[in-house]
Amino acid sequence: LAWDDQVLYVLVVTNDFEIHTFDRAPSALFNGDSAHFEFGPDPSGLGDGDPLRDADRHVLLGVPGPEDAHVLGAVNPESGGVFVRGPDSSRQPTIQGVVNIEQGAGYILEAAIPWPVLGVNDPQPGMVFGANLNVSDAAPNGDLRLMVSTNPNRSGENQDNPGIWNTLVLQG
Repeated sequence: LAWDDQVLYVLVVTNDFEIHTFDRAPSALFNGDSAHFEFGPDPSGLGDGDPLRDADRHVLLGVPGPEDAHVLGAVNPESGGVFVRGPDSSRQPTIQGVVNIEQGAGYILEAAIPWPVLGVNDPQPGMVFGANLNVSDAAPNGDLRLMVSTNPNRSGENQDNPGIWNTLVLQG
């Protein structure tokens, strides 16, 4: 991860010997080969089981098919303490990115997420956020095969629990 005053940059390098891309709703990109992350305000003081807050988001960066190198960006917002998904309403065309797929080896995904998409208006060094960076791997039939995270405690069952997210501090 890196940042400037306009965007948060994400770079993901995978070892994925079978790239599986699927035509799916942007809000469900996490089921396919993709990078995604939870992001929200500083989680300090939150406990295990505290619900999502209004400013929490699930940002999805989809790996397109081999004929398209542009990242498909989407955001699932918080509603009622959980992340909600909609068919195409979560699509975020302001998220820019590219994917270099190397069949039999993996992919490299680079994306730039504008701070307003993350609910941040004026990022400054020292700001603290809650975040988990995750990478999903799809099975040949399109089902989620595996998800790995920077947070060893992250699972599908506790994704909506910002009290267990990692802490991200913007360095100057």
